Amino acid sequence: MKLADTFVPAHPIKAHLWVVIYCDLSQAAIVNLTTRWPGRDDSCIIQPGEHPFVQHETIVEYQHSRLLDAEQKTALERFGIKKFSEPVSEALLLKIQRGAIASQFTPQKIQALIQRALD
Repeated sequence: MKLADTFVPAHPIKAHLWVVIYCDLSQAAIVNLTTRWPGRDDSCIIQPGEHPFVQHETIVEYQHSRLLDAEQKTALERFGIKKFSEPVSEALLLKIQRGAIASQFTPQKIQALIQRALD
């Protein structure tokens, strides 16, 4: 698992795409994409064409962000991924990271990691 990787979990309720927005040896921050609906967090809106998985207006659901430690990362890589998808582009990764910093729903620890990585 590395920065900008995308994947679909092995046991999703719905087939949401997850994106690795921060990664080092000891941890990774992941966020999922979902359909854009009124009243949801619009900190990062992704349009069709920005990633092959995206077929309609999509948002990053920052309130479902996860920070995985090394053990959780390994377990997810071994048993929890149904399929990997094409990594996000550098431009889309930066857009998602900036949205994470801007969103009031992103956990503060994840915001701090991303801010340090961008500085």
